[in-house]
Amino acid sequence: MVNKIEFKVVLNALGILALFLWIGLPAVLLADNASLSIVPATHVYPVSEPFTIEVRVDTGGAIIGTTDATIAYDPQDVSYVSVSGEGSVFSRISADSDSNYGKVSISGFIERGKEGFNGSNGLVARLTFVPLRNVETQFHFASGSATPPIALGASVADLANILSGLHVANYTFIPKESAVAGVPFASAQETFEITPLPIPYTEWFGTTSVKLSWTLPDGATEMRTLVSEKKDATPTKVYPTLLNSATLSGIPEGKNYF
Repeated sequence: MVNKIEFKVVLNALGILALFLWIGLPAVLLADNASLSIVPATHVYPVSEPFTIEVRVDTGGAIIGTTDATIAYDPQDVSYVSVSGEGSVFSRISADSDSNYGKVSISGFIERGKEGFNGSNGLVARLTFVPLRNVETQFHFASGSATPPIALGASVADLANILSGLHVANYTFIPKESAVAGVPFASAQETFEITPLPIPYTEWFGTTSVKLSWTLPDGATEMRTLVSEKKDATPTKVYPTLLNSATLSGIPEGKNYF
């Protein structure tokens, strides 16, 4: 009888030890390509004019019920204004900011009983900022997580963060109606060739698509373009690689500048 009791005690002790180890071990259940992104990833914005970015989530095929993220920025470059949850895949959005340290923390939550989100481009929230000076700056995630919907009886493993990537965004803030100081730029008036040719300068032509080519100036380090009805509009589309030609399509009727 004594041996039988001792045997049971040993089993119970092992069971308690196994349970302790199971609870104490961190659970890492990452979904393939699950990530948070700041959209757009690159852009040019005029100083003093508010602009809005989006925080978006790719669940990598998993279903999530909550997302938490802290976006960090340089408070000398940009000022935080507000956050909006309109159009978010989450039922509720909350936010907290620290302008001194340049951080905005947001949380998205899908209410219990509602279906979780599964997708590659889910809107979490929109954040609005104002550029303060002419500079190139970066927004990044100081932290970020996404977890499955909360269910009764959920374990620690069930609530593990599934994210495997946090993507940064790089922006350039420029003075209104001017180019970034120190960045060489080409004037299109004398160096551009237009296809189809010939097209007299003073005449109209019936096409909505043209190919433009140009010679890059020596020392060029950045390229931006824009199609606009205004001759002196500031280019905003940033190219990661310098190009010497581009095909424009869907050009509206009228006089347009590139």
